[in-house]
Amino acid sequence: MQVKVETFTRSKAIPSDDPCNKFPVLVRVVVAPEEMPRAGVDVVTVLDASGGMQGGKLEHMKDAMMVVIDKLRAEDRLSIVSFNTYENRLTRLTYMTDHGRDVARLRINKLVAGGQGDVAAALQEGAEILWWREAESSRRVGCIILLSDCKKYEISKTEIRPEFPVHTFGLGTDHNPSMMKHIADITSGTYSFINQDIGMIKDALALFIAGLTSVAAMSIKITLRTNEGITMSSIESGGYVNLVKNNQVGTIEIDNIYASERKDFIVYLRVAEGKKELMTIGGQYLSHNTVKHLVNTDVYVVRPRQECVLGDLAIHPEVAAELVRITLEKGISAMLEKGLTMGGLQQLWEEIMDSDEGRGAPQETLAGLSMDITEMKRDIENPKEHRKSGLPYTLSWLTSRKWQRATIKGIPCSSGAIQTTGQDADGRTALSQ
Repeated sequence: MQVKVETFTRSKAIPSDDPCNKFPVLVRVVVAPEEMPRAGVDVVTVLDASGGMQGGKLEHMKDAMMVVIDKLRAEDRLSIVSFNTYENRLTRLTYMTDHGRDVARLRINKLVAGGQGDVAAALQEGAEILWWREAESSRRVGCIILLSDCKKYEISKTEIRPEFPVHTFGLGTDHNPSMMKHIADITSGTYSFINQDIGMIKDALALFIAGLTSVAAMSIKITLRTNEGITMSSIESGGYVNLVKNNQVGTIEIDNIYASERKDFIVYLRVAEGKKELMTIGGQYLSHNTVKHLVNTDVYVVRPRQECVLGDLAIHPEVAAELVRITLEKGISAMLEKGLTMGGLQQLWEEIMDSDEGRGAPQETLAGLSMDITEMKRDIENPKEHRKSGLPYTLSWLTSRKWQRATIKGIPCSSGAIQTTGQDADGRTALSQ
């Protein structure tokens, strides 16, 4: 089975006489890492060629584009759009055969920076390119990559078409992290940045393309049905669409998933006294243009009449870890509206660590998140410097959590534990060259 579902209940047991109003179940969707047919991808790269990109930034961007061209396979297609005062479609969607790569390299090498940046018009052009694929879009993954130093551009929600994800890459310490995340959020994309050594953008794109070209399944729909005496109150699914009908049936939709990737979701259930069988999980997905169905998974708990042994009541470490991540993500998002502070971040983390979930989560998870918070605090007492370091890290971390996908936070090796096996291997290769 290419795609499968694993489940972890908060605890192995619920005392028989205790009704439980908010019982979390972790639903994990995983994809086998072995070799299998991959979906073809259509990538539109939107490249900033405005005056601010003159010199080193432009040359590093050209080098990065050569990596993209080399990493895409013959069945993948690439279109290149550049922008300064006006947008300019350098190539249509072109298969990356030897000839296609030669044409793309030629167009990239001719890029010259100058003028003002009109990122909104360029993104509109990129969306038009993908939109005109029509029937092909159901069989191929389509996305836009934006490479820009995006300094002073102002862009409204109405200026961006949301149909296709825009994965933004901010270049340099002077890029506008809030604007780049804004574009990513509207389009269901991710935000990454290279703020110090711009030359590392080629390694960052190598990691990104390694994931994108490993898409193993599309249009995944997970279906959850509760049993008698069990109702479903809500689903925590980050950016992925979920729906709960009549408190009995829930669905989670995932556009695509990489090989060896996993997605974790929390489903909250109300469990009546004595009920053991909680719900059944099934679903379907598209692989290599074929609809496949998931094997049904039953979720249950033990309901002993006598007092449970302590181990049966302990929170499962995987459930605890995901609950900690969700709480941290929500807390940081709420704080951003008023402004991050050293004290606010510290208090949030202390409250999480003092919770049942914090005490039950694996130390490895807590250590990783603690390091993330340290990076978010960087230069936080100096707003100008924080905008160059801690703030972009925070915003990139939030988009990574929202989609449970690796983002580049300053340097490629900081993309974190969400990397897939293929991305990790590709990253080690890129960084050693």
